[in-house]
Parts: sequence; structure tokens; C-alpha cells
Amino acid sequence: DDWCYWVNGAECLKETYLESGIPLQAYNIISVMWIPNWGYRSVVFFEFLLIGLLFFFILCSLDFISEEDAFWMAAVAMSVPVNDARVLLNCYGYSLTLLIFVVAFYIVTRIIGKSVRRMRALRILSLLCLLYSYTTESLLVFTGLIWLYLFYHILKSNVKCKLVHKACVFLKSYWDYVVLPFAFFIVKRIFIKPYGRYAGYNNVT
Repeated sequence: DDWCYWVNGAECLKETYLESGIPLQAYNIISVMWIPNWGYRSVVFFEFLLIGLLFFFILCSLDFISEEDAFWMAAVAMSVPVNDARVLLNCYGYSLTLLIFVVAFYIVTRIIGKSVRRMRALRILSLLCLLYSYTTESLLVFTGLIWLYLFYHILKSNVKCKLVHKACVFLKSYWDYVVLPFAFFIVKRIFIKPYGRYAGYNNVT
């Protein structure tokens, strides 16, 4: 794939991703493709460094995880050799969208206990980040981690209530985080369908 991108240029890349139903990924790649001497690899390094730091801060926001445990969990997550493919230009979009997803998750951790006005602004920002991160569709499923995080805080603040009540409070308070991935999936399937060489690609049958 990388060879095709370098030989055929940005226009071919745009056409390819448009046909495959994920047009934004082309622009993710083009945003770093111009950097000389394979410079996008340095960008990927710093993106994963930031992902690790944000993951650490997210873990620290949970009262049942110590700072030391959070450090080691983040360190292991960043050092396990499962991200080798990220050095490929073709995979750059995944690195970027993962970072944007983790940024959205971190913003969610800052929402808890904030004033309504500030919470609204942070909430909109996190939802917009999530929306863009869904360019990598597997991150739709990762939204479940955010649900668990928010539900945990509902459990803590409603200790004496029944589980059904807690679930209702969660849905009422954070319905937008629950609806967003499903809405994205449905809208994308209706309006941004793969075609041409990629007709039927990634379709649910």
C-alpha cells in the first residue's frame, strides 16, 4: 500500500479511500506524507508517547488504581511489541485516531465533578473527538470502556440505589455517549458506502 501511495500520489490515495468508504483516512495520511526523510515516523512516536501519558492519567483518575500501578500498566501497554505496523504510512491513520480517541476519553475524566457550563463545553469537545476517531471503526467498540468508566462513577454516587435505577441514571446522564457510536455506524452505512473496487467492503451481511 505504501508503495502505491508514494508512486501514485495524493489524488490516487483520496480516490482509493473514497471508494473504500473511509475518505477521512486519506487526509490523515496526506497530513504527514509531505514530511521528508520518513518524518511521519517521528510523529507516530510522539503520538504513542502522548497516548501512554493520557492512558496513565486516565488510570490515575480511578480510585482503586494506585499511581504506581497506573504507571506500570501504561508502560507495559506502550512497550508490548504489538504496534510495529504503525511505522507503515498506510497505518498512520490508526495511530492518529487512537490518539484522538484517548484524548476524548481523558476529557471525559475531567467532566466528572465540573460545573454545568464547563462540563457542557468539555462534553461537546470529547464527543467531537470521538466522532473523528471513529474513522477507525474498531474504536466504536472501544467506546464501551468510556461507558464503564462513567457507569462506575454512577455506581459510586448512588450506592444505596438499585442497579436498575443506576442504569437509568447512567442512560439519562450520558445518553449522548451511548447513542453516538450507534448513530455513526448507521449513518455511515447509509450515506458513505464503499463502491467501485471496494464494493461490499466491510459490509454487514
